[in-house]
Amino acid sequence: MENLHPIQLKTLAVKKLTAEVFDEIRLRTFEGAIDLSISLGTNPHEAGENTVWVGMKAEVKPDLKEGEDAIFYIEVEISGNFSIDLNNFKEKNIDAWTRVNAPFLLIPYLREHVYGLSSRIGVKDLLLPLMIQPQWAEMEAKVPKKVIENSSVKDET
Repeated sequence: MENLHPIQLKTLAVKKLTAEVFDEIRLRTFEGAIDLSISLGTNPHEAGENTVWVGMKAEVKPDLKEGEDAIFYIEVEISGNFSIDLNNFKEKNIDAWTRVNAPFLLIPYLREHVYGLSSRIGVKDLLLPLMIQPQWAEMEAKVPKKVIENSSVKDET
């Protein structure tokens, strides 16, 4: 096929889907703001390798006042395996691509799982916001580095 980008998503793995309800009564009427945390996990590209894994995790809960009891909690973790055409993409740019571009390819999958889980537990219209790259760079700077090993995201500690 012509005109394809030299990096393509080949595999998408769902690592974790969690939805917990702590207060069913307040959940039914919840329409407040959410506390959203999105983290990115990448591993440094190894020279000559033609694939790279990128992981993302979203954690969602109501944005509550201090002292308020939790209503619900949602966590979604996914990993994408990308193939790289090394003849048409410079290896020196792969790590930057995984940090900046890959999240925009994975976020729609993350968004769908968060929406599906929230709908199933009774939260209406919980949609992840659209992001622009400068915002992603700011978010990434606040997230601890992760390492993907055997296609699962692990803390580097």
